[in-house]
Amino acid sequence: MKKVLSKELLSELKTELSNTSYATGHEINTRQDKAPGLARINNEKDKISYNVGMDHYSLDNNKLNKILKKISGRASKYLISIHTVESITGSETYPHYDTNSGLSLSILLEDNFEGANLIVDGKNIDLVNEGDYTLFEGHKVNHYVTPVTSGRRKVLVLFYEYERATKLI
Repeated sequence: MKKVLSKELLSELKTELSNTSYATGHEINTRQDKAPGLARINNEKDKISYNVGMDHYSLDNNKLNKILKKISGRASKYLISIHTVESITGSETYPHYDTNSGLSLSILLEDNFEGANLIVDGKNIDLVNEGDYTLFEGHKVNHYVTPVTSGRRKVLVLFYEYERATKLI
């Protein structure tokens, strides 16, 4: 289901993302241990996308983490990955699952494109304007992005671990 960020929250998110450092090689390797699908982006045998660029961000920006909690409702201790995905004309993402992502979140950051429909569980989520976003159980739901037919599409993607019960009833 599509949701929409307020212009103020979107602006705050973009500003704080620009103030966040990129993840180190060690951080990316640790994330790939938790969510092996991250490695498939550049693996020719198992890749899940074509002509797509990714930037991975540090998980250590407390201001950004507070903004993300407002959006997702999840504490930062459950974050596995914060990354942007940039797609240009001809880019697409093949059907896949987000391995070990209890909750996947996609937020559209740039809307100067055509095509590039996010299909989740067979349904077009219709993310077309900056600030449109969706949350879904990435490990359970097959999803993909149709080819970009013109322009450039940029999304912020977050993977969260499963939230486990702290007590047995």
